[in-house]
Amino acid sequence: MAEYSYGTKLTIPDEDIIKGLFPDTVTVRIISSSTLKPKFKIRFEDGSYLDCSEEGQFQGLRLNKFWYNWYNADDSLIMKFHNHDHDDDPNAREDTKRFDPLHVQFPENVTDTNGNLRYHGHFESLEEVLAVIWTLTKAMPHKK
Repeated sequence: MAEYSYGTKLTIPDEDIIKGLFPDTVTVRIISSSTLKPKFKIRFEDGSYLDCSEEGQFQGLRLNKFWYNWYNADDSLIMKFHNHDHDDDPNAREDTKRFDPLHVQFPENVTDTNGNLRYHGHFESLEEVLAVIWTLTKAMPHKK
């Protein structure tokens, strides 16, 4: 699979390679193959999916930012994995900015569709995010 780490070359994911690394992946659907702002969706065997947006820059087609949002089959939010700053958002609060650039977001309650609970993230690539999702989906059925 292509590298997706911050600062590496930006490419569209290859479905066969993703399925080889993460067999529970059902499909990879390209929504937009824009060179600098690709969008794609990765659907998993349990019906959940990862809605992906990336943003690069012209010099070397480098990945600058990403938004990987994990949803249940019913479109309810599970978790967000983001790499971007909120500096361009005049409405961003300081308690939001303090987790920039790498951060994760979770729903605070069942009515929270935005993921208002934030924390520092350390996931820098699509591969790392997919590995976490795979690990959680395998581990959670055994949690008591």
